[in-house]
Amino acid sequence: MTLDPKTVERIITSIKNNSNYDFSNYSRKSLNRRLTRIITEYKITVNELCIKLQNNKDFLEKVVKDITVNTTEFFRDPDLWNFIKKSVLPYIKHKKNINIWHAGCSNGQELYSMMILLAENNILDNANFYGSDLNTDIIQKAKNGKYKLFLNETFNENLSKVFDNSDKIKSKYFDINFSKDIVSIKPNLLKKPKYFIHDLVKQTDFTDKKFDIIFCRNVLIYFDLNLQNKIFRYFYEKINKNGFLIIGLHEAIFGKELKLFNQLKYQVYKKIK
Repeated sequence: MTLDPKTVERIITSIKNNSNYDFSNYSRKSLNRRLTRIITEYKITVNELCIKLQNNKDFLEKVVKDITVNTTEFFRDPDLWNFIKKSVLPYIKHKKNINIWHAGCSNGQELYSMMILLAENNILDNANFYGSDLNTDIIQKAKNGKYKLFLNETFNENLSKVFDNSDKIKSKYFDINFSKDIVSIKPNLLKKPKYFIHDLVKQTDFTDKKFDIIFCRNVLIYFDLNLQNKIFRYFYEKINKNGFLIIGLHEAIFGKELKLFNQLKYQVYKKIK
């Protein structure tokens, strides 16, 4: 089952008219897939969905969270992390104040991956971490730092590709409870990041700080090209001189916004000015 374009627009309009959320510039393919899943899982018609969106704020929030939920994993795409270690960290390791923003941070696994990478290169103490997401539930999961081990099938494999001493890394930064199937971030890392509810679509600031690195991986793929370019321009303004923007392997910068960055490997972009 797939929804016709008019039905997708009707649902988008219903959400927009009854909340501060605006999915007008989201990829229609992605929205169609997620809205179809929502209708199927809730066993609800489109008419019933729109009525509930209008009359039930809690239900509307659940639908928004279902639309915006993203997947992530520790050290996803290990080649990228090895490139960051060798080609990005040398630019920031001598700075006394390093600001790193994970935009659309999901449940925090990528953010904690970066923290571990910096810790192993003796520069974590100089770094400030900011995580933001539109989904309030997923932000709370990031703050808690507890994850189902069985959902992290590549956990051991990714660690071994990034670190020679992966067993030491596991014992140093994670608590693993096999009986409960839980992997937890150790408290000394949990207390460091600051998290914010933030809507990238609106391009408003949650802080006046500028950043040395911005991660926004596997988020922009859900937006149309016009919105992507607006966000790339916004990121450019928020990045320090010689700073970096890191996006998903299946995402890219096109058009005039590409002139703002030098493209390196693995979708790592360096600010030109």
